[in-house]
Amino acid sequence: MSYDKIEKIRLKNNKNTLNILKLAFKFYPGESAKIMVEINEGDAKISKLLKEFESESRREDELILKELEHLRAQNNYPWMKLYRLAHQGSAEEYSKLEKASKEYTNEIAEIEEKIWKLS
Repeated sequence: MSYDKIEKIRLKNNKNTLNILKLAFKFYPGESAKIMVEINEGDAKISKLLKEFESESRREDELILKELEHLRAQNNYPWMKLYRLAHQGSAEEYSKLEKASKEYTNEIAEIEEKIWKLS
C-alpha cells in the first residue's frame, strides 16, 4: 500500500533530521541545547492545545486548528536556527543531509500524487 511506503520514507527523513540535529550539537552544543529547550516549549504548547479536542466544552474545530497552525509555524523558527547551526558547522555534511531530505520529500510527493489520482 502507498501509505506504508510514505511511512517508511518519513521514518528515513526523521532519521535524517536527527542527523542534522546531531551536526548542530557537534559544532554548537550549548546554543543547540538552548534551541532544543525552545522547541520543547513550543511542542508543549501544541500538545496542550491538542488536548482541547478531548474537552466537551471547547472552541470550534476551526479555531483550534487555526491556533495550531500558528503555533506550528512559530515552532518552525527554532528548527530553522538549528539547521543554520548545522550548516555553519559543516556545510559539506549539511548539504548531503539536505539533499537526502529533498529526495525523501520528492518521493512522498510522487506517491501522494498517485494516491490522489486513484481517488
